[in-house]
Amino acid sequence: MPVKSRLNEREWIKAFVRWRSDIVRCVCGKENLVDSAGYYVCDCGKQAKIPAYLITKNKRIPLYPGIELFACHTSDSSYDFRTKTGEVIANKNNPKIIGIRNLSDNIWYVTSADGKVSQKGKNEVVRISIDTTIRFDSYCDAVIVKNDSEHVSKKMLPIIFLIETSGGMNGVWIGVVNHVMAETIAKMQSIDCSNTQLKITVLEYGDDAKWVYSGLNDIKSVAWEELQAGGSCRLDNAFNKLNEELNSTNGFMQFDMFPPVIIVIALREPIDDAYSAIELLKINPWYQKALKAAITIGEDMSAIAHEFVQSKKGVIEVESANALEKAIPFLTLEAIKVSLDNDLSPEQNKQDALDEIIQGFVQAEKEGGDL
Repeated sequence: MPVKSRLNEREWIKAFVRWRSDIVRCVCGKENLVDSAGYYVCDCGKQAKIPAYLITKNKRIPLYPGIELFACHTSDSSYDFRTKTGEVIANKNNPKIIGIRNLSDNIWYVTSADGKVSQKGKNEVVRISIDTTIRFDSYCDAVIVKNDSEHVSKKMLPIIFLIETSGGMNGVWIGVVNHVMAETIAKMQSIDCSNTQLKITVLEYGDDAKWVYSGLNDIKSVAWEELQAGGSCRLDNAFNKLNEELNSTNGFMQFDMFPPVIIVIALREPIDDAYSAIELLKINPWYQKALKAAITIGEDMSAIAHEFVQSKKGVIEVESANALEKAIPFLTLEAIKVSLDNDLSPEQNKQDALDEIIQGFVQAEKEGGDL
């Protein structure tokens, strides 16, 4: 059997330099990987398109404020990925105007699209303009090209429901859940989020826990599958299955997704040790970042729900079918809004924002006598 040759050090350096060149920093401070079409969608909700690229003989560098050039970028004969030779900066008075500052000791020879030639020494700036060429040294010429891609990267937002289907839910409660979930999905399908792909899945639990849908499904193509109630209530099974799937390696999560929205709808206190399962969830990074909320029918599940949500305000306790009918669509749609809210500053906690919205709803419904 022939032995495959391994990559040598220079090839590894080229690969890592290319990967590092595609990392840009959002205005919120988080780093993002630019996709093949020159777009990124940050966890903060901001979406951006790389306006232009610097193209050399064998490299393509996105031109975006904060991007750094190294000797290996500005000299085709160099493998030096540590010595900084340039940086992309934005004009302080007009951030839409960007340029490349020369940090090297070389003179850069710049030819604009209309043929005018200029020289840029150390700390001088080349304004980024389409079809401008730059001779960094005798071994490296580059041209600035526009990113003409019209592709819009869609970052996925998973919406995960955990719904109790024990015998206690039989009759009115499961009937309301089936009716309202079908209506809620229809409302989710009409949400205008052109740059975000909503994904949904449902985990039902009673004697056992099982996924109603296989993996995460595009909300546009989902039809509600009616649930049947019966049996005992084992919540640890559900939390353990959730923990397995909140995984970017073996589960249905992907590295570039928004943190999931997780909503629990429950009635009975489980017969198992749900708290131990929650302790396992607490060390899961996706659970830690998730936007979590719960609706409990009565107070039996209240303590466990608060522990799962990790908040004293993130639980809606209902006592009537009418209240449950209101709570499910309200909580679902508000959680999606908060998750996609671009106006929240990086310092603001989205869980806190959702909790406050929930408390406002609870207070209003209590005053109206509906909870």
